[in-house]
Amino acid sequence: MSDYWNGLVNYKQKEKKYRYFRAEVNSDGEAKEKTIVEVNFTEERDEIKEQIQEDIICFIDSLVPQSTDQYKKANLCKIVVDNFKGFE
Repeated sequence: MSDYWNGLVNYKQKEKKYRYFRAEVNSDGEAKEKTIVEVNFTEERDEIKEQIQEDIICFIDSLVPQSTDQYKKANLCKIVVDNFKGFE
């Protein structure tokens, strides 16, 4: 079988790879060249997710200073994790 037909027979959907960038923009909305940097989206997403979980725990603890209700904390954190699954 030719390479062409092998390619068609053995075709697999390749996972798309995305790269993310951040930059300052000028008044026209164009990126300022010297400010363009690549962003590790996965790493940033995970850091944000962890920070939200910590904030939720601190908030619950501030409402009930002696709170030991791990069930509520775990479920609130699960909500955050579930909401971030759309980014994966």
